[in-house]
Amino acid sequence: MKLLFAFIFIGIVPLWAMENAHGWSTESEFSQNYPTIMDYWEKGEEGSFSSDIKHEGNFIQIAYKIFLQKKEKGAVVISSGRTESMVKYQEVIYDLGQKGYSVYIFDHRGQGFSDRMLADKEKGYVRSFDDYISDLKKFVGIVKKKKQGKLFLLAHSMGGAIASRYLEMNPEHPFEKAILCSPMHGINVELGKDKTGEHRKFHFWQKEYEGLDLWQKVAGKSKPMEEYVSSPGAYEEEAYKEDNGYTHSQTRYNEFVRDLFVRYPKAILGGVTWQWLRESEIASEKAVNEANLIQIPVLILQGGEDKVVKNSAHHRFAQNMKEKCQVKEISGAYHELLIESDEYRILVLDSILQFMED
Repeated sequence: MKLLFAFIFIGIVPLWAMENAHGWSTESEFSQNYPTIMDYWEKGEEGSFSSDIKHEGNFIQIAYKIFLQKKEKGAVVISSGRTESMVKYQEVIYDLGQKGYSVYIFDHRGQGFSDRMLADKEKGYVRSFDDYISDLKKFVGIVKKKKQGKLFLLAHSMGGAIASRYLEMNPEHPFEKAILCSPMHGINVELGKDKTGEHRKFHFWQKEYEGLDLWQKVAGKSKPMEEYVSSPGAYEEEAYKEDNGYTHSQTRYNEFVRDLFVRYPKAILGGVTWQWLRESEIASEKAVNEANLIQIPVLILQGGEDKVVKNSAHHRFAQNMKEKCQVKEISGAYHELLIESDEYRILVLDSILQFMED
């Protein structure tokens, strides 16, 4: 069989009138159910651990929260996306809990309630992408001591790249299966124009930055790699727009994007630095090129209208994994599949549940 067809492409999932057979949380009942969701959230067990990798001589404190089921059907570890905090996953955690799954979630270094590395705490920064992977590995060690049944890895966007590299670099991991939602296997980014007026792709090495409009603005500074890629880089609240590119759900956008940082100002994060972008580009390419090292079944869920990450990279990743990887496109969906409108989110959660329980 030719490589092009060596992985399982489930195809484009049609949007037809459906029943919410599994009783997932819905937009129409969100206001009514939110107190119940928050009650479940508040009962979670909070904790933190010291990272194995220091920053400027200090260990990084990584925040986490655990939601245990007494008779769990299985357990899910969540690796979230860039800018995200665990509080953004309140509805997802509640939904999984109602299906009998314990949930373990943590905030990546440099965001959420975990320690930041720079004086400007809003800057999206990481020294090395491997630092994220080291933190996930240590968190999984905590989970292994508590879990009762099968363990699954659920990841979104940047968390998908972290999860991919973790699985590739740690073949003795305890996971049965992994679900990657809109994984960051390739970043859609455009950084100014070169001297010919053509748009240039971001490349790994600093010498490649020459000629980029945005790079020229920071190249003369003492620590250019710690500068924002775009300006203004600090967080700015944005009202919901239909073409926001992240979610079609105004209800969930308002709750888990716009209003979230009002309630949890400590979790605010702004734009990315050049160092984060460099490390993420390198890691994304490695994730795709070394996908053949992953030995467990993987489900990739992608939004048909995702403009944040490259869906084509998901297919290259799956080709390298061959028959162990399935790719399912949610037709019409944006990037944030787990907080999308019901017509997309129900399909996503149904797919996750079916994959874990098959």
